[in-house]
This record gives sequence, C-alpha cells and structure tokens, in this order.
Amino acid sequence: MGQGCWLNDKTPKVYCHTKEEYIELGFYGGSSLKDPNGLLEGKGKFVRHVKIHTLKDIDEAACTQLILQVV
Repeated sequence: MGQGCWLNDKTPKVYCHTKEEYIELGFYGGSSLKDPNGLLEGKGKFVRHVKIHTLKDIDEAACTQLILQVV
C-alpha cells in the first residue's frame, strides 16, 4: 500500500504505513517512549507502532502524547 514519514531535521521520527487490514502509526525510537495506555506494539530494538483497524481505535490523546515525545 503506502507509507509516509515525518522528519525532525533529517532524522525520521514518525511514520504511517497503510495495509488493507489496518493503518500502522509507527515511532522511530518508540522502544524508549512512555506508553501508559499500552498502545505500542512491536519487538524491534528501536521501532514501535500502533495498529489502527477502525476510527474507533484511535485514542487521540494517547497518540498525541506519543507524537509529542518524539518531536
């Protein structure tokens, strides 16, 4: 499908990857983020993501806090 990536200077910070089943909102350096709501998935050394299957899955406040931590 597709992917977009947001940079801070030239460093990748957040990406959005679309698949037929869901959208993945990913965070470079996500393994070090505070995630009190337990949204982040993944077992990579650095990257973590949130899977969004429907609009109801979006926790706007929690996702905003994750984004603010990386920018």
